[in-house]
Amino acid sequence: MVCWAAVALMLVASAGAQDDEARLRGPVCGHHADPRGFSLDLPDGVCGQRSANGLRIILSGKGDTVERSITVWAERNENVDAKSSDIASAEVSATASETLVGVRVTRRTNTKLAGAPAVRWRYTFRSKRDGTDHEAELVAVLRPLRPRPEWYDYYEYSIVLRSTPKEFDSDLRRFEQLLKTVSFGEPDV
Repeated sequence: MVCWAAVALMLVASAGAQDDEARLRGPVCGHHADPRGFSLDLPDGVCGQRSANGLRIILSGKGDTVERSITVWAERNENVDAKSSDIASAEVSATASETLVGVRVTRRTNTKLAGAPAVRWRYTFRSKRDGTDHEAELVAVLRPLRPRPEWYDYYEYSIVLRSTPKEFDSDLRRFEQLLKTVSFGEPDV
């Protein structure tokens, strides 16, 4: 015998999970409050695409041919990073596989993002896919969730601009505008 109430409850729960997944992967314009504890405001006329770990704003290109973008990334500190520069180093290392001759870091500075200590790195690379030169700007934060945190009490946040040398200055202005709108709250953990 089928318990129709249980079937109906499972269907509602399944639909709710699909709604949550769509909400986490759908487009966003204007204000974006992320369940991982950050929020930001996209400028008028700029929209991004939510992903499993943040938000991506495509500045030019589509699909696999995206040349210029801003990516906001947030996740629990499962990599056991000890400081913000570990996050930046991991991003640069991950980029190396996409390059012809490696990544060249041209600037490293300490900064703040929404009042939290952060690092800011600039780096360049030549794409393996099409041989074009790229410039990138990265801001990374390793943020504790509570006083006297253990390693698992941290969230990693990074915001990365990837651009071409020709468009870098104008894209950097957009990146700077976005950084000014970032704020941190409590993640839904």
